[in-house]
Formats: sequence, structure tokens, C-alpha cells
Amino acid sequence: MQAVMDSNLPDNQRINWTHSKNLQTPGAPPPYTGDGYGGQSLSNDDMIRASNSIPCALFEANELQEGIYGMPNYSPQYYQWYAARMQKYRDPQANPLGLPFRDFGTYGGDANYNGDPWNFQVPGGGDTSPTDPVFKQKISSIDAARQSCNYFFPLAGLEAMGVGAIIKHYADQPDYASRYYNKAFAAEVMAKGINDTPAGIPPSQLIYLDWGKVEGLGVENGSLHNGYYFTRSVSNLGVVKTDRHPQVDYDWQVGNIFGVGFCRTIGYIIFDERSVNDQFGTNPNEVKARDPDTSPTTWQWQPTTPGTPAPITPAGYPTEPCRWHDAGFEAAYYYFQCSRTEGAPWQYCRYQFKASGEWVEPETDGTTILEHAAAFDGPYGTGPSARRGRPDAMFRIKDNAVDVWVFDPSRGKNSYETIILNPTPNVLIEVNLQGSKLALFNTVEFFF
Repeated sequence: MQAVMDSNLPDNQRINWTHSKNLQTPGAPPPYTGDGYGGQSLSNDDMIRASNSIPCALFEANELQEGIYGMPNYSPQYYQWYAARMQKYRDPQANPLGLPFRDFGTYGGDANYNGDPWNFQVPGGGDTSPTDPVFKQKISSIDAARQSCNYFFPLAGLEAMGVGAIIKHYADQPDYASRYYNKAFAAEVMAKGINDTPAGIPPSQLIYLDWGKVEGLGVENGSLHNGYYFTRSVSNLGVVKTDRHPQVDYDWQVGNIFGVGFCRTIGYIIFDERSVNDQFGTNPNEVKARDPDTSPTTWQWQPTTPGTPAPITPAGYPTEPCRWHDAGFEAAYYYFQCSRTEGAPWQYCRYQFKASGEWVEPETDGTTILEHAAAFDGPYGTGPSARRGRPDAMFRIKDNAVDVWVFDPSRGKNSYETIILNPTPNVLIEVNLQGSKLALFNTVEFFF
């Protein structure tokens, strides 16, 4: 898994994604194999040389906490890397275009507050509600938000170095839908701690990254994708099967990118495979070769007639469906529809379930998303009829233009529920909301 790096573009259009393996420059020691971490033997000069080998870019991020030279966020090498990057951007010879230093740091780095599962954040675990004081306290004040993680450590954290923060979202459990609330809350905590913009307007240091697949991250879920194969027929010659992570629901991913990435952070970093064998070709009757970095068991050719070789060419299609690549572009399209209200803050929207006749009112203490997450059966509800949360809805108003959206990760894909949105006194919108599908409305407020 690697993020896209636009290596063939000029610096002012380039996105850098640095792996720890990029620290292996001539003269650098090999990865440390003792009781420590992979990058432990790297000197400051090694970090500077590695930095000098990578050009400046429009913006950048990295995977320094994993891989052959992986290092923890408290290591001297970790901070030496960012110091070297800052120096490079300040050097007019190394940065002749004068590009600003826009480094969003390590994706999923534990320096940030990333909204891990609620019960992972409380000693002893258990079914801790999102409305527990331990979470409400994080959003209670700017100072409390800054205590949530070491990103904000005075004079020593990444914030002090001008490094940004990534809200990373992987579907890390089989029943992943309600994890939207965790990431929305994490983005709000980080934005409150950064405190560079009014509430509802994302700070420039905060960005969003997700992956359109399911990857187990805990001990209990670490292998949940093993044995999952995508199968594709290749003309009448046979089928090719590849071992891949299952993909998340497409509409749910669009809602996450829009609601978290575009409304709570400044945008979305696309995360993807880098191998040419994972990219779309032009001929569905041909196949891509197996990535040489993967095990032979991850790629299987099953011919209709025994002995028929796989039609491998660079123009072949990959096995795995690639529609999830479109999710970011679709979310961006919807966000573009809100351009009339650009610059105004997003606010939580009042709404009611039409069948109930009772209004869901936004909280005044910044905890609305926590109340959404805890509603009905909450995040730990089980059984086929369990409902883990309720709709998230926001609006923006500028002059008399009103943009309002609603997204409900708590409902099944094909469920429907009529709700009434009431963003401003003179605007009522009745919508038959489909579960896990974003609904966006661009309207006006009539003053009379």
C-alpha cells in the first residue's frame, strides 16, 4: 500500500510521498536490527542527504513510522527529517520556485489524535460511550484539545515545526460503518487544538486520507482480509484471481471524504497502490502480471483449457475493480456545488425524523458528533436490527445562499428514512434519506 507520488510532474504540481526506504542513500548504515527501531543508526547527516535527494513539492507527506527504516515519533531521526525538509525549502537554490513548506507529516502517525475506536482510548476498554466525559473533555476547550496528543507539545511537537496533521481513515474492522464518527470527531479535536481558524472552517495544516479497502489493524482483526480473492473472467480463456483487501461501500466512502475530508479538513489525499500492475490498462481481454514484490499465491491464473498461458500484457486490466478510485472525485464534485458559500463556517444542522416529530438539536458545547455517534444502540450495538448512531448533517450560509448536507453511516445500504432538515428558520427540506448515501442540497433562504 502506497500513496500516489506524481514523480513525473514539475515541483509546483508534484505530491511527494516519502517512505522510510527512501532514507537509504549512499553511505547510510543498513537498517538497525537490534533491540530498537529500523532507523536507529541513521545520523543527522544521513537524514540531510536523504532529504536533499528528494525535490520540493506542492505538498508532501510520508510513511516514516513503518518500513525498513521505520522510527517512532519520539526518535531524534524523526524530527531531524522534518528539520532537514524545512531547511531545504528555505534554500533558494534547492527551492528555486519558492514553494512553501507544506508537509502534512506521517499518515496515521501516533503524534496526532486520530480518533481510534472509542474503547481503545479508555483504560480497561469496555463499551465506553462516545458521550463519556473522556471524549467530551477533549473538545471542551482549545487547551483540552491540545492535550489530546503530542503534536501540540510546546517547542517540541510537529506543530511547532510547521508540520501539518493527517486524519487517517482505514476501515479497520469488519463492521466499519460507524467509524465515520470517530474520524469526524478527530478532525474537530485537531482543528480546535490548531486554533488558526474560526470554528467550522478547517485550518490549513489539517488534511484527510483514507483507503477504499478494509484492513484489520488489531490482534483480533489482523488477518481479516486473508483469503479474500477478486476473480475476473478474461474473455473465454479463463479467470485470474488475486488476493486483495475487500473494498468498502463506495457511497459510504464518498460520504466520508465529503463530510470529513472537505468539510472538516482542507482536502483529501488519494491513497493507492504504486505498482504498474495495479493500474488500469486498456484491454479487458488481457491481464496485468503479478507484482514481483508479492507472493506467487496472491495471483492465480485458471485457464479454461489446461496449459493455456495467461494473456499478460502492459495493456491488461487488473483483477480488482477500481471504481473506488472515483470516490474522491465524486466527493469533490459535490463540494464544488457549495462554492456559493465558500469561506463561511460549516455548522451542525437541526433536523427531525419525520415519523417522530421531534427535533434533533445541535449541541452548544462542541459535542454534537459525539451525540450522533452514541444515538440509538451506539457503536457497540449488535444484531440485525441494531442501529449504531444517527445522521450527521451540516449547513453553510452566505448572503442568502444555503448549502446543507446529510449523511447517515448508521443505516444499511438499502434502507430509507424520511427526515426534515431545518438549517435556517425559513428553509425546510424533506428528504427520503438512503442509508450510507450522501444527500446534498443547494438552496436559498428567503427573507420575508
